[in-house]
Amino acid sequence: MPESNAWLIKLTEKETIAIGENELLHIITEPDLYKIPKVKKYCQHVIKWKNQVLPVMNITGLLYNQDIGISGIVGIIAYKHNESNTINYAAIDLTSVPKKISVNDKDACELPEPLHKWKPFSAVCFKKNNNVIPIISLQKVFS
Repeated sequence: MPESNAWLIKLTEKETIAIGENELLHIITEPDLYKIPKVKKYCQHVIKWKNQVLPVMNITGLLYNQDIGISGIVGIIAYKHNESNTINYAAIDLTSVPKKISVNDKDACELPEPLHKWKPFSAVCFKKNNNVIPIISLQKVFS
């Protein structure tokens, strides 16, 4: 059965998501963040990376529309813009360093009712160690 690699990202003690292997480009510990006033609660900071200013998204904050704060670890990600098909860069707040895993097609499953809050950002999920993990579309998160 076909296998793919993904990054497991622990958001909270009970919530973990996954993103594609090629979407996580760089991890920065203790980043220099700059707070931006009057913006969404879940995206109040930017980071300078390779002469670009990138928004820093807190995915848990986005999901619950809350100011969760920033943990001190940031992942630089790449995603395709759905209209222009160009590669965009952004940053996501990480509570810990992501873990690279292998995912098999046979592990695919439906998004169960308790995880329906992820529907706007995830179409698929998989089972790993008896946990259901949604695979997040960064394109949808940053649209």
